[in-house]
Amino acid sequence: MLVKPGQWFACGAGSLATGLQADTAMNGCEALTALSRSDYDLVLMDLQMPEMDGLEATRQIRDPHSSVRRHDLPVVALTANALEVHRDECLAAGMNDYLSKPLAQESLRVILQRFLHGFSSSSA
Repeated sequence: MLVKPGQWFACGAGSLATGLQADTAMNGCEALTALSRSDYDLVLMDLQMPEMDGLEATRQIRDPHSSVRRHDLPVVALTANALEVHRDECLAAGMNDYLSKPLAQESLRVILQRFLHGFSSSSA
């Protein structure tokens, strides 16, 4: 699942994700609704969004009392905030990893291989 205002291809890595099925949500509230209805393998979560930001959405995903189906779901931050303090905030909120924008295809490929078993860039 991609949780980000705007288009997936705006991330700069749409060609790498060809062949992957991805749902999108425009903010954290939409993401939590989708995650309570369906199982996902990975969430790429923007930090700055309207209604509910990525940090709060991730905290709710990790909350064992929330309605999401998988509390251990890998969540990777997508953000233009590249400082170490921002990375630390993401990890403290329960995110598994961090990607800074503009997104490099190689960085995304590494994340997809790490969290999506069976993914290879040749299959995408």
